[in-house]
Amino acid sequence: RCPLLLAQGLLKGQKMDMVIEKATELGVHCIAPFASAFTVAHLPQERQAERMARWMKIAQSAAKQSGNPVPRIEPPQAFATLLSTLPPETERILFYEKEERCTLKHFAQARPHLAALSIIIGPEGGFSPAEIALAHDTGVHVVGLGPRTLRAETAALVAISLCQFLWNS
Repeated sequence: RCPLLLAQGLLKGQKMDMVIEKATELGVHCIAPFASAFTVAHLPQERQAERMARWMKIAQSAAKQSGNPVPRIEPPQAFATLLSTLPPETERILFYEKEERCTLKHFAQARPHLAALSIIIGPEGGFSPAEIALAHDTGVHVVGLGPRTLRAETAALVAISLCQFLWNS
């Protein structure tokens, strides 16, 4: 099995809770929330511990229901920090709605076997061009999911499911 890390841009309202619940049910090993240039949801430092406890409780409940291990949930961090802390031994994919040349299908055809995978999904506002350039510069593969523009929470679940299908995560 290919361990899967989900780096998810912070989402507003209960969307982040839903992504954590469903990602846990789908069997991700780690969830790493981050803030980027266009992040709509902001998590003040004084509320971070409370939110982390909430997310852990959601993950524990989803793990119990699904029979999967409880994923590690990292504290929210800045996008640039996230890129520098992703495990170097993993393949790293950033899903970007404006990427038309390289799809996940093309990426998978070139890499039929992976030891570990980190996937990065943006927040509601998406990624800035500077963030995409930074991702490229740090060795992250930028791929598209096709012609549809998905909501951030939908993109996360689609990306996890497709990666599990492709690499038996």
